[in-house]
Amino acid sequence: MQHEVELVEEFLARPEDHRGVPRSRWVPVLVFTGPRSSSKTRLLGELEAALDIPHARQDLEVAPEMSTWQRLSALVFELSRERGRFGRLGFPRFITGQLVIAQQLNRHDRDRARAQVVQALEAHRNVDQLRLTLGQILADVAAAGLLGPVPVPGAVGQLLPNFVISGLTAWRWGRRVVLGTGQHWYGHQDRQLDRDPIDELVDLNQMTHRPNDDRERLDAEELLWSAFLADLRAEFRRSRYADRRTLNCAVLLDNIDSPAGRGFLDGLVRARDSMREEEPLTGGDLADPLTVVATSRSSTQTWANIPSLPTAEDASYEDYTQWHGGVGVERNWYPVQLRNFTRNEVVRLVADAGMRDHRGIAAAVHRFTDGHPGSTDLLLTAFADAERRLELHALLESTSPPDHRSVEDRLLDLFLANLSAAARADLVTCAAAPDLEQARRLGAASGLLVATAERDEVFAPSLWFQNVPGGPAVLPRVLRRLLVRQLAGRPAEHPASWAKVHGFFRETGAGAKALHHALAIGEVEAVTRQLAELLRGPELSVADWRAVLETTVSAPNRVDPAIPPLRHVQELSAWARGLDEPVASLAKLVPARWLENDPLLEDGLRLLKLTIADAYDRIAPHSDDMAALLEDGQKYRRDAEQIR
Repeated sequence: MQHEVELVEEFLARPEDHRGVPRSRWVPVLVFTGPRSSSKTRLLGELEAALDIPHARQDLEVAPEMSTWQRLSALVFELSRERGRFGRLGFPRFITGQLVIAQQLNRHDRDRARAQVVQALEAHRNVDQLRLTLGQILADVAAAGLLGPVPVPGAVGQLLPNFVISGLTAWRWGRRVVLGTGQHWYGHQDRQLDRDPIDELVDLNQMTHRPNDDRERLDAEELLWSAFLADLRAEFRRSRYADRRTLNCAVLLDNIDSPAGRGFLDGLVRARDSMREEEPLTGGDLADPLTVVATSRSSTQTWANIPSLPTAEDASYEDYTQWHGGVGVERNWYPVQLRNFTRNEVVRLVADAGMRDHRGIAAAVHRFTDGHPGSTDLLLTAFADAERRLELHALLESTSPPDHRSVEDRLLDLFLANLSAAARADLVTCAAAPDLEQARRLGAASGLLVATAERDEVFAPSLWFQNVPGGPAVLPRVLRRLLVRQLAGRPAEHPASWAKVHGFFRETGAGAKALHHALAIGEVEAVTRQLAELLRGPELSVADWRAVLETTVSAPNRVDPAIPPLRHVQELSAWARGLDEPVASLAKLVPARWLENDPLLEDGLRLLKLTIADAYDRIAPHSDDMAALLEDGQKYRRDAEQIR
C-alpha cells in the first residue's frame, strides 16, 4: 500500500513559512473508502506501525455508547506519549473541560454549580488529585476498548505505561495548568469572545450530561473539539520543539460510517468551520496541525457532491485544493477510493506463494474477484491449502476445518457477516438487479422481498458502490457473483426463484434490459431472433446494436461450469441449425458471448473466443457497418492468441 502511505505523508506535511518555520495548513479528513475487506484496516495498521510522530488510533465501531468527550479523552491519552524529536504534547484546555465534565454539578442552583467548578479546579491544582482523576477517566475509556483490549479496569496500570498519565501532568505550567491557560481559554475560545470561563465550563458540563436538545449536545461536542484543536495549535507554535515539528500529528479512525463515527467527526468539522470563519476577523492563522485519516465502507453515494473519487495514485493535496478545497462541506473531506488488485498484482501474489500453475490460478481468481483484496486473499489461501489443483467452482464448494464451512460461505461473510438472515435472503433476490435503482424497483413493485424491517440493510450504502463516477450504484462484482450463485441454487418452487425474479424484470423492462433478463431465464432463441431483427432493421445503428448486445450478454447464467463451454454453445444454438445468416451465426454468438462473461469459466476460453471471432466475421456482411463487426472479430482472435 505504498501509494496510500505516501499520500498520507503528503497530507501530514507542514510547509515552511518565509522564516523557514513549519506552519499548519487546512487539511481535510482524508477518507479511504471501499467495500468490506478492501484493506482499509490493514492500511491503518501499516500507518500505525510506520508513524514516529504523535498519533492515536480508534475504531469507531467499538463502544458506540461512548460519548464524544470520552473518545476525545482516549485520543488525548495516546497523543500525549513522548515521541522522540516531537517531544510530548500537552492539552491544558481540553483537560480543563475534561475535569469539569467529570464532576456532578448542581443542576438547579447556578451559583452552587459555579462554586463546584471553582472548587474542582482548585482541588486539581494538586498533581496527585489530577493524576487520580485522569487515571479514573483513563480506566473507563480503556475498559471500553478505546485504547485496545483491557481485561478489567484494575489492570489498566499494568497494561498501559505510566508515562501516559505522567505526560498529562508534567507540563511546564506545573500545578497552575488548570487554573491558567486551560481555564482562561474558555472565556475567549480563540474567537475574541469576552465570556466568563466558569459559566462556560458549567454550561459545558450540563450540555454534555443533560442537554435540553440536540443543539446543546452538538454545541458541547464542538467546544470540546475546539479546545482539543486549540491545544494542538498552541503546542505546535510555541513549544521548544516547534521547529522540529515538520509533520502534523495524526489520528487514525476506522469505520467512520458507523452510527457513532460520522457524528464524532461532524464535531471536528464544525469546530474547523468556526475557525475558518474567524480567520479573516482575527488576521491570524487558525489552521490546526492535525491530520485525520479515516476509513469508510460507505459508497460514493455518500460523497455525491464531489465530482469523482481518485485512487491514491491520482490523489494529492493539489487535487484536493483544486476540486474540494473551496467553500461548502466538500472542503472538509477528501475521499480516496481504495482500488482492487490488478491481474499482474495477483500473478505476483500467487507466484510469491510458490503455487504451481500460478498464472492459471491468478487468472481464475482475478476473473472471479475482480481483484477485491479480501476475496483474493481468501481464495489464494484456499488454493494453497487444497490437496490438489481444483477448478474454481469446485474450490468454492469445498470445506475445511475447523468449522467445515465452504469457501463460498466464508467469502460471503467478508461482506455480510453482520447482516440478518432475512436481509441476506433479500439481497440474494436483489442480485438479479444490475444496479441499486433496479433493486429498489424490485423491492417496491414485485412483492418478492420479504424483510420489510431490514430493508435499509439490503440497500445500505456500505453494500452498493459506484464503479464509475456518476454511474449507477452496484454491488461489488465478487459479491454479486456469489449472490447470483445463491439465487441460482434456489428451487423452482421458491417464492423468489431465479425464474420469478428475472421474469419480473423481463416483464417490466424494455429494450436491452428486457433482453438481458430474458437471456438469464434461458430464452436464447427469442433473444437471438430479436437481436437479428434489430441488426437488419433501420431502428439502430451498428454502434447502438453492439451496445444492446453487450447489455444482453452480461446477463448471469446458471449453466453447469463442469461442462465444456463449446458443448453448451452447441446445445443452445441447435435450434438454428440450417437457418440463413445472420441468424445461424448469431445463434452461436449470443450464447458464446454469454458464457464468455461467466466469471467461473477457466477451461475452453480460447476455443470460445475463436468461435466468437468466426461468428462476428459471418455476421458482419449483414450489417450497415461491416468494418466494426469485423474488427470485433479480430479483437477476439487476438485475445485467443494470448491464451496458451
